[in-house]
Amino acid sequence: MKASKAVMEMMERYYAGEAAFISAVKEAKLSTVKAKDCLGLMRETFKDIGLRVIGMEIQMNIMETEARRIDKVDHTESLKDVLQTTAARLVQLGEKMDKIGEKVDRKDLSTGPMMSYASALRGRSTSRRRGPVEGGEAQKEIRKKTLIVVRPRSVPQGEEVSAEQVKQRIKRVVKPDEKGWKVVGMRGRRGGEVVMEVDAEAEARKIMADVDLGTAGLEAEMLRKRRPVVLLRGVPTHGSGGVMTDQDILRSLWSQNYQDIDENGFKSQCAVVRKIPWRVLPDAAATGEQKMNVLFEVNPKLRERMIRDGRAYISWYRCRFEDHLEVIRCYRCGGIGHMARNCQVCSEGEKCCRTCTSKSHLQRDCPNTSSPVCVSCREARLPSAHVTGGSTCEAHRRAIAGLITVTDYGL
Repeated sequence: MKASKAVMEMMERYYAGEAAFISAVKEAKLSTVKAKDCLGLMRETFKDIGLRVIGMEIQMNIMETEARRIDKVDHTESLKDVLQTTAARLVQLGEKMDKIGEKVDRKDLSTGPMMSYASALRGRSTSRRRGPVEGGEAQKEIRKKTLIVVRPRSVPQGEEVSAEQVKQRIKRVVKPDEKGWKVVGMRGRRGGEVVMEVDAEAEARKIMADVDLGTAGLEAEMLRKRRPVVLLRGVPTHGSGGVMTDQDILRSLWSQNYQDIDENGFKSQCAVVRKIPWRVLPDAAATGEQKMNVLFEVNPKLRERMIRDGRAYISWYRCRFEDHLEVIRCYRCGGIGHMARNCQVCSEGEKCCRTCTSKSHLQRDCPNTSSPVCVSCREARLPSAHVTGGSTCEAHRRAIAGLITVTDYGL
């Protein structure tokens, strides 16, 4: 929560400074276009830093929840220390950025290769080829992605176009070496759409305006990011009026915590996604004090405020907010990133252990609980001697990173 607040405060200070700089440029009767170009690198750098810190905070929350479940209090405290250290480093990075900005003049910007912020701190040019990255910490960085969606402009009634057909059509009409496209990769998705990852937003705009795509009957647009989801932990299942419905929860959340926002405006910014009941304990069943977790889909500004506040009051209870990212899991093989109907590891009706990946028994009969195997990391040829989705699971980390890049945090 402190990290998210630091990110938002940093971005607010940056935008205020940028506005003041542009105003000064106008008063001096200089080119505001060139001024904005000068600021572009710093703006993207701050956004990238913000996404990385938010990503670390989300992963910390996930790992903290797991640690509470298995009573690893010491591990949780160390994660908090890591997050606090990261927030402090964020401030230091901002100070270093200011010093770098003071040394940049028009001549530096107009000649020579553009340097990234990380390269500037290392004293390296971006033209220098990097060797393989070693060490676990480097692998944990979350890279910012620029994604566009390409789809057919229209499909005749009764016909279906697959993502593979769209991909082949793109390759048939476009030669990236002639157009100078910088495409990182392409993948298909449902509905006959192709998601294309490109080098930068400027590259995405160039592709979206391409004439050849249009003449081939295709259209491209930036991938619409999803709204963030927050989890409110410990919401009572019953209120003063009986069972808490979605509308009851929203009304209580607004009236007890956010009355400074118009009620209709609040409900347009916040929607209940799902309710997750707690396991009912005998004492709770006797007193009727049963609780649940509630997932809300919210807009970026409201999410920032909820995470900053940390708590909210519902009926007679004080509940806790957390960021939430839900990775798709297969109930057959336990793998990450696909559902059972699309499972390529286990066929329907086939035995498959979600602990050790053996096909001779089910998870409940597994004799290898002390030697787990992560099916997702194994399929990706990564170290797999761990529980799927655990703190050392690289497949799970990549899935979380992918969700962060397609979520709108308002940065």
